Amino acid sequence: MKSKLSKLIVICGVLISLFYVYSLNKNDIYYFFNSAGINGRLALDQERMYNQVLNHLNNFSYSENNLFYFDVFEDSSRGTFYTETLLLNLAVRLHISNGGITNGCTGVFYEDISSLTKLITTRDDKVGFIYQGLCVKDGKAGNSGGVFYSIDNFYAFKAKNGELTDIKQEVLTRLGVY
Repeated sequence: MKSKLSKLIVICGVLISLFYVYSLNKNDIYYFFNSAGINGRLALDQERMYNQVLNHLNNFSYSENNLFYFDVFEDSSRGTFYTETLLLNLAVRLHISNGGITNGCTGVFYEDISSLTKLITTRDDKVGFIYQGLCVKDGKAGNSGGVFYSIDNFYAFKAKNGELTDIKQEVLTRLGVY
C-alpha cells in the first residue's frame, strides 16, 4: 500500500511540475509554434526563397567560389524571416543541391554595402572580394576565412516583401568595380 501511495505522490508531483512549467512558458511555446511563418521556419518559405535564388543564377558553377550579397535593409522588419529562410542555410544547400556534394566555397554576406567595400581586392589581375565561406573539398566541409571570390562569381540581391531582385550590376557600379 505504501508503495502505491509513493508512486501516486511522485506522479502527481511530476504532473504538477509539468503544469507549472507549461503555465510559465505557454506564451513562449505559443509564439514558437505559431510564428513559424513570420520567422521563416516553414519549409514552404525556405524552398520558395531558395528557388528564387536559383532562378537568378545564369551560368552558375556549383564548384566555383561563389559569394552572395543580400541587401535586406529596406525590409529590416522581416530580418528574422530572411535569416531563417535563406541566409543561414544557402551555402549548405548549394553544396548539396547538384546531385551530390560539390567542392568549392560559398560565402553569404548581408551587412551594409559600405562593409562590402572593405572586402574588395585584386588577385592575379582579377577584381574580387576576400571573405569567409563554407568550403568543401572531397566531401569535407568547414568554414574558411580569406577566400577569394571573383566578381564573375559574385551575386547580389535585394530582399523586399519576401521577393528577391537581382542587383549585381547596381552593387558593382556603386562599389566602383564595374
